[in-house]
Amino acid sequence: MGEAQTKNNLTDLLEIHFIEFPKFEEVMYYLNNPLHCWLLFLKDDVPDYILRVVLRMDVISKAEEKLTMLSADPETRKEYERRAKALSDERSRLEDARESGFELGIEKGMEMAWKKAWKKAWKKGY
Repeated sequence: MGEAQTKNNLTDLLEIHFIEFPKFEEVMYYLNNPLHCWLLFLKDDVPDYILRVVLRMDVISKAEEKLTMLSADPETRKEYERRAKALSDERSRLEDARESGFELGIEKGMEMAWKKAWKKAWKKGY
């Protein structure tokens, strides 16, 4: 697939929507449509009861958290960044521990299998 004028190749890895907010006002929006939820999230004058429904979408809720963090005072923002780094570090430590555990488990399993095979062979007189 290519772009008509420049003939550049396009992929399905990125989807871009150009929305004119005044035209969005004219259509009926659906809260089960992710695009409509994003547009409602970006609007200024959305009633609270609709915003609560929109924020149930995990990705929009996370975006709202980030916006809140970015608009906070510098000290709050630093605390948020420290917390985010601590969580990231903890995830990394857990992943490393899990990988080490798998490696150790495989090693111990192989050791046990060799011992079992050796005992079996010994009993048979090999």
